Amino acid sequence: MARDLPAADDTGLADPFVILRCAGEKEQSKALKETLNPGWFQTVEMKVHIPKIGNDKFPFPSVSLLVYDEDSWGRKDLLGRALMDLRGVQKKVEEGDSLVPYSLYNEPQWYEVYFDALKEQKGFILAGFGLLKIENQLRYPLMSIVPPTIPGTLNVVCIGIRDLLSAINIIPLKRLSVKFDISGDTQEAMESNKHPVQYNSCNIVEILKVPIDIPLNPLYSPVLSVYVYDHILGFIGTRLVGICHIPLDKVVKRSLQSMLDHRRSGISDKMVEDTIRLGRQVT
Repeated sequence: MARDLPAADDTGLADPFVILRCAGEKEQSKALKETLNPGWFQTVEMKVHIPKIGNDKFPFPSVSLLVYDEDSWGRKDLLGRALMDLRGVQKKVEEGDSLVPYSLYNEPQWYEVYFDALKEQKGFILAGFGLLKIENQLRYPLMSIVPPTIPGTLNVVCIGIRDLLSAINIIPLKRLSVKFDISGDTQEAMESNKHPVQYNSCNIVEILKVPIDIPLNPLYSPVLSVYVYDHILGFIGTRLVGICHIPLDKVVKRSLQSMLDHRRSGISDKMVEDTIRLGRQVT
């Protein structure tokens, strides 16, 4: 996953993917379209030759995470980079009924993404690693990193938009709609009806029920991306006016706490799921 990546396209979005480099080897993740908060949930396998753990004569390698924007004609623009230290915790990881003997293992954590040219922090990326000997590769397949979730509904109270520009590129704003999308999931986005712009404001006054996969681990809390579109009459069509992003960390934590509280009260799992489906309101 990644959050708050910089925009790279004229739409104000990006098509991000990650190139991983370690000990002279390189692999690449899939690219996701039109998002600044991607959820790849992908395990990338690399075969690397590294010195023995504890050998002070040779530096221990790190993993470079290079975040790019995918453009047409095979072109790519660097959005930023993060560095993941491989000197993790020596442990065995439980997978089903067996213990996977990882030499090194590090739980996923959020790393800052920096853009070197400006020396500025440009978002965050969630990543972890497991270092497994080649002879154990077939015996212990790669673990899934897709977090377990429960289905829910996020009730979004959309009141309106204020302080709009009267025109963009000399073309006045006409009728606006607002689309709400949960980052990193497979659920469909929900969009409001179209409403007229009056005096640099637009009243929406709608409640939209946005499907959400609630992660059982708040570390994987998604982001609610909000897109405002202007629907222009004639052949021009639709244009993107603005974007904002609302972290859902607090919403996820409150939902999980509510579920635990209900279970402690002896309420059935069916009633707990019904409670979670009620969601939380974001204004």
